[in-house]
Amino acid sequence: MSNLTLQPQTLPSAVSNHTLCRLLWRQGKLWVLPPATSTRQIALPALAHPKWFQLCLERSKTMAVVIDPNLGSEVINFWAEACEKAGKPLYLRLPTTRTLPNKKNVWAWRTKCLVERLVGLVLLVLLSPLMLVFASGLMLQDGGPACNRHWCIGQRGRVFRMAQFRRESLLTGQKTRLGQWLELSRLDRLPRLVNVVRGEMALIGTKPWIVEEAIKVPPEFQFCLNALPGTVGPRPLGLNIPTLDIRAICQQEVAYLKNWTLWRDSQTGLLAVVQMLTGQEGN
Repeated sequence: MSNLTLQPQTLPSAVSNHTLCRLLWRQGKLWVLPPATSTRQIALPALAHPKWFQLCLERSKTMAVVIDPNLGSEVINFWAEACEKAGKPLYLRLPTTRTLPNKKNVWAWRTKCLVERLVGLVLLVLLSPLMLVFASGLMLQDGGPACNRHWCIGQRGRVFRMAQFRRESLLTGQKTRLGQWLELSRLDRLPRLVNVVRGEMALIGTKPWIVEEAIKVPPEFQFCLNALPGTVGPRPLGLNIPTLDIRAICQQEVAYLKNWTLWRDSQTGLLAVVQMLTGQEGN
């Protein structure tokens, strides 16, 4: 276990504010932890050069990387980028729990995951022409990408990319007509079907916490981040953190996970379809 010094002059400016971390190798995993109180420091030049750092990860025997949320969103995103390029899974360090549905209702949960992945695949195939039309329209508006991609926290704390159609103009920063309509109709979430097919998300589930939000979750609720997030669910949804009451959302997440049943998820799915067709406000 070693304290490691990052070289701030060569790192991205946001990441350079966090100059120390502690690495611990255990059971084939690399743990990235906040610095110890000890004044002894060991410089690791590889962390100062992203390409060199990526090469080190690729050649290492590390099977996965686990990072502490207290290191901040900039550092987590930095490691997420490097791990993605190196082909190493990254997990957020979270408290373990056996109260989640996949632990309490094993067979019902496996049925849910299998059915939803199959449904997600069918929807992705059927809706791909419509998604292509939306993507073309968004790109023609200002020449920017059709989707925004966020680092999110998935089941067991795994960090993954979640995409959704872009709603804001790159030129003005304001919502476009198409983006506003996609948000109102909830069709901006259609790219998440790719995550569903990959098993990174469910059709119905907890909030997909982006990294910037996840690090703000109070410690007593962090176990909820272990749950499989959903494209829709019984909670307020948004990516604008200043407008969210995190504690209230977490309390809703706990209630959802505590009372989860396959039947409740089916009802939520039907309600989401009705709200989408009628244009009502919902999850």
